Amino acid sequence: MNATGVVLHTNLGRAPLAEAAQLAVSSTARGYTNLEVDLLSGQRGSRHDHVADLLCELTGSEAAMTVNNCAAATAPCHFRARW
Repeated sequence: MNATGVVLHTNLGRAPLAEAAQLAVSSTARGYTNLEVDLLSGQRGSRHDHVADLLCELTGSEAAMTVNNCAAATAPCHFRARW
């Protein structure tokens, strides 16, 4: 299920990206990105850090995590005890 509540299934294709999102992806893909690098420490970072703060602000939650597939969606259940 995507953020708008629309059920998506890999075998049915992907949700289309809005034009603004397409332009942002295209622009970002033309250069270097810091997806998994912490620019302050120079060490490997977390791709989740880029959206966690935004999701917390949007939802008012204390913590947030994103996943990109059904297998990854089971990770919060597995790691819940560690939080």
